[in-house]
Amino acid sequence: MTSPLRAVTKERKRYRGIGRRLLEISLYLASPLAIFVTSPILAQGLGVDDRGVLGIAQSVSIMAASIGAFGQPEVFLGGHREDDSALLASSVVVLTGTLATMTAGTLALFAMSVPAPVILCAMLPVPFVALAQTWRGIAIVRRQLVLPAATSGLAAVFRILGLGLLSLRGMLGTANAVLVVQGAVGLAGCGLYAKDVVSRGRRELANNFQWSTLWSSILICVKRGIPVVAFTSLTAITLRCDLIVLDRLGTAEQLGIYSAASALAGSVLVVSGAFKSRIQAAAFGADAVREIFRELKVLAVVAVLGVVVGVLVSPLVVTLLLGPGYEAATPVLRILTVAAAALLFMDTAQGMLAALALRRKLLVAATIGALITVLSLVTLVPFFGMYGAAIATVLGYSGAAAAGLHAGIRSIREDGTKEVERDGDR
Repeated sequence: MTSPLRAVTKERKRYRGIGRRLLEISLYLASPLAIFVTSPILAQGLGVDDRGVLGIAQSVSIMAASIGAFGQPEVFLGGHREDDSALLASSVVVLTGTLATMTAGTLALFAMSVPAPVILCAMLPVPFVALAQTWRGIAIVRRQLVLPAATSGLAAVFRILGLGLLSLRGMLGTANAVLVVQGAVGLAGCGLYAKDVVSRGRRELANNFQWSTLWSSILICVKRGIPVVAFTSLTAITLRCDLIVLDRLGTAEQLGIYSAASALAGSVLVVSGAFKSRIQAAAFGADAVREIFRELKVLAVVAVLGVVVGVLVSPLVVTLLLGPGYEAATPVLRILTVAAAALLFMDTAQGMLAALALRRKLLVAATIGALITVLSLVTLVPFFGMYGAAIATVLGYSGAAAAGLHAGIRSIREDGTKEVERDGDR
């Protein structure tokens, strides 16, 4: 029989857990709130055409950071399951990789006739964003889930303050806008993770570290990162090539309207961090199967409610947050609301596969999503323009999400069956 003291202690732990969960969600919600607050500033301050240029520059900057990280966020996180992760080596790989992708991104933006100042401002934050993605793994393994949430919240504050001050001073332009938007993410991440990074780095240096072995550690990180960077590249195509294809096959006006609507719908990707972090942390728990399924059920409820509300309020959102010149964004935003729900599942499924170190299945899911996205875009955009791009996004996200969830859940169930069989043999 449970003693009263133990029951009270258990109840206190439950309430503390609920409190931490609410705090995490609140911090993650600050990011979409910042996007909503700053959407009118960007939409009316830049105009339709320059809003499209901002979308292209931001997409290439995000792709450069994701690919330039060379799979180290997943390698570093997965290495903890095997007790074999190296922060210093992973950081060196990230810095080297982002140097290469910054060069490639610069050439790509020049080819798309993006002005040089915009290119420079889009590329500067790339290494900081990539390092923040990698260092996030330290907090996940320690189950310090409030820290990634706080990073998201701080980036939101930087975004609002930066764009707000530029607008008030009449200095807002495409170049400084992309610097603020991307720089806020890198600055917040590197700033809040710095303490843990320094502590972890000191431990690595004190633990019989030899500079002569750093090169071999770097090579190991690169080797492990190759399949992951292939996945990251494919995921970047799924997430970002809609704007690029629309830029090539659509009009400047369509690009600007779609970019503004896409930013609003894409804000859900930050919210998915709350579920992604918890599912990744659950993979390291004693009862991984039960915890992961619980998070997926909560995610399903949030996604369905989000779609219903998003479809209903899209006209009001476009009127309030985008304003004159963006009226055609309403049907696009409704379609992208459905895409946002699929994106929640896609991002969470990929995080689960990464934490479970299922790199091959991660690559398969990303390949399916990229193929569906590209084929849908080149088929639909020439005929339906920005509406075709939105539909292609729904199809691509859904395909990647379905493949990732199927692979992850199947693996979890197989592991659970094996554990039961081992317990029965004892």
